[in-house]
Amino acid sequence: MLLTRVHVRLGRRFFSVWWAIPILAGAGVVVVLAAKLYAASSAGRELVAHHLCIAHGPPVSQGIPAFVRWTHLLTFFFLVIIVRSGLQILSDHPRLYAKVHCTPGQEWLRFRGPVPTDRVWTAKQDAIMLSPLVGLPGGRHTIGVARHWHFIFDILFVVTGVTYAVFFSPRRGCTASFLLICRCLEMLARVLSHT
Repeated sequence: MLLTRVHVRLGRRFFSVWWAIPILAGAGVVVVLAAKLYAASSAGRELVAHHLCIAHGPPVSQGIPAFVRWTHLLTFFFLVIIVRSGLQILSDHPRLYAKVHCTPGQEWLRFRGPVPTDRVWTAKQDAIMLSPLVGLPGGRHTIGVARHWHFIFDILFVVTGVTYAVFFSPRRGCTASFLLICRCLEMLARVLSHT
């Protein structure tokens, strides 16, 4: 997959992602310069002097708890699997659509060139072979198996996050963590009901 073939749809036209690289780099430079200029101004110095980075709470015990190490390790492992299976899904179907009933040319992001109109074109011809070292399961065009890997490890990733949230607030008790999780699930249900 050549990066020159990756296009983003803006309105009715597709633009190469190569334009996004200098635009984002320029925006990053502008943000850093603005922050440095603000920090050098009298208002910035006053803000830094008013909000010193000194802890005002009780002393914290040294070291990292075991549950933090284990949840972070599992999170890293799950994210690696999610990214690898996501790359396999993208290589098997390198077009992203905003709606269910889209036809070729209506995708908002494509990793291949436009679909030819002079001949029959199938999704199998659009697929890109991916090495098993990169994609999961890789090699074969198995979008179904890649989706299973992706969604199983999504669930495990969320379970690890919930475990971390429950164990992270022992001082406030389980009720605060439980309420936080309930609010997050409530917001998620609201978002999903609108789509």
